[in-house]
Amino acid sequence: GIVMICGIATFGLSTGILATGFAAETRRRNFIRTWDLVSKVPFFQSLDPAAITEITHLLRLLEVPERTAIIRRGKIGDCMYFIAAGEVQVDVKPSPVRLGPGAFFGELALLGDSVRSANVTTTMPSTLLILDLADFRTFTANHPDLKRAIDAEAERRMSQNQEVRERQRAGGGSPG
Repeated sequence: GIVMICGIATFGLSTGILATGFAAETRRRNFIRTWDLVSKVPFFQSLDPAAITEITHLLRLLEVPERTAIIRRGKIGDCMYFIAAGEVQVDVKPSPVRLGPGAFFGELALLGDSVRSANVTTTMPSTLLILDLADFRTFTANHPDLKRAIDAEAERRMSQNQEVRERQRAGGGSPG
């Protein structure tokens, strides 16, 4: 009986060691893949390796099929997205905008108004990197240059949206 119990314990121990090694290797592979994707995003290219390592640990990887809704207008936003591969369409007026690899979206909900202002849908299979609100605030507090770049892009997008709204109000009664 003792020999049998020792045999089962040995089998369980070796299985645990193998499972731990497999999990560690999977984490390493995911880290390297995410690192590679992060280093290709233009907003992260100015970061030093330590900062890229930090952001790589914060980002979540999401593989999304074609024609999948990522963001819905009117919903509360708690994260922003970086496009590592693929393409998304942002439904804004007067015409939709397409964003490709290296672009980001969803930052307006993190910078001020937490309500999403547009629908975003994938136009092809895409790989997205997701940065949650708490991680965004922590990371940008440690890297003010990145925060300034994201703020500048968000300001440009908000002013563009405001101009479109003003044009719609001014021409609201005219046909076409």
